[in-house]
Amino acid sequence: MNSSRAQNGVSMFGFVMAMVVVVLLGIVAMKVVPMYIEFNSVKKSLDGVAQEQFDSAGEVRQSLSKRLNINYADSLKKEDISIKSKDGRYVVAVDYYVDKPLVGNLSLSAHFEYEVTTK
Repeated sequence: MNSSRAQNGVSMFGFVMAMVVVVLLGIVAMKVVPMYIEFNSVKKSLDGVAQEQFDSAGEVRQSLSKRLNINYADSLKKEDISIKSKDGRYVVAVDYYVDKPLVGNLSLSAHFEYEVTTK
């Protein structure tokens, strides 16, 4: 019962390289996923503002600020929000970048934009 087939399998080097790739992808995912979760919170906040009616841009800004504060949208700054009047409504837009350090002097950067019009 002597088999002439050689056994095939993963070498230690192949296993270590596969683990390195998995770990690097995990590190990147741990940085990227929270950025998109936060952007989803920003979109929900803007969609909520779009369902309301406002008399002034100040009211829009105040309502949006409260919603963003509740949703923990910390990457968005005051200067990233644009509120413009158009045909008796307000167009609210956000345009911002998020930079997250990755490893050493490497970082990940993402650019997010979203726009809604109030009632």
